Amino acid sequence: MVRVSKRDYYKAKLTPQQQRAAELLIDNEFGLLSEDGKKLPMEKIADMCGISRTTLYEFKKIPNFIGYKNYLSDDLLETHREQIYKALLDLALGRVGNKVPSVKALDLYLRRFGLLTDRVEHVDNTSTFTPKSPDEIQAEILKFSRMVNGEE
Repeated sequence: MVRVSKRDYYKAKLTPQQQRAAELLIDNEFGLLSEDGKKLPMEKIADMCGISRTTLYEFKKIPNFIGYKNYLSDDLLETHREQIYKALLDLALGRVGNKVPSVKALDLYLRRFGLLTDRVEHVDNTSTFTPKSPDEIQAEILKFSRMVNGEE
């Protein structure tokens, strides 16, 4: 059985224009298409792919297109992991801003490494079942029998 990477799986399901559009949309979202980091308008992205803006919006509805974009986003974010960890550490240690450690950053850091977890307590509020003796069952049967026959 041949294993296919996610990238190859999605690329096989999309046309070259759709692949290019997905790649450009992700690069645009991350601010990689302009020198100042600002996002380009959708019309410009469509022009770069050789399609209309409407076609680009139609592409965005295709499940495999969405999957490919998600894959590309995850991949791009993964390449910045060390920078994200550094920023988190800087916030947690109070190296930036007002030089006070961020409680939220500390919380995130501790949760990331499994050092802090939410305590969840499950309480069973259901009533307990008490089995009836054969005599009690027989008495109930007799009672219902009388009710059905109109005796009670």
